[in-house]
Amino acid sequence: MPAAAEVQNTRGRLPLHVACECGHKEVVGPLLAAAPHAASVHDSIQWLPIHCAANRGDEGIVQQLLAATPHTASAAQDFGSTPLSWLLTAKTSTPPAACWLQCPQQLR
Repeated sequence: MPAAAEVQNTRGRLPLHVACECGHKEVVGPLLAAAPHAASVHDSIQWLPIHCAANRGDEGIVQQLLAATPHTASAAQDFGSTPLSWLLTAKTSTPPAACWLQCPQQLR
């Protein structure tokens, strides 16, 4: 699994970004174990996996990522937003079924 955990899609996202964005808590741990540095990889819009989880409002995944990489807590993306600011303003309005429909697009 380590090799698969490090494959980036055309948007520069790793499987960890996608798992965080779609709220797949059960996958985050194994991905972090396979490729711990993946939590520190920016995608094409300078988002770390923690930005994806925080934007979703997923405190559980955010906590997992912070435990693995505490330095990402204050990582600002292009617009200056930090994971904490995303988490505080997140509106979790996307139901899980809709996320499943979006996830295959993320894998490209």
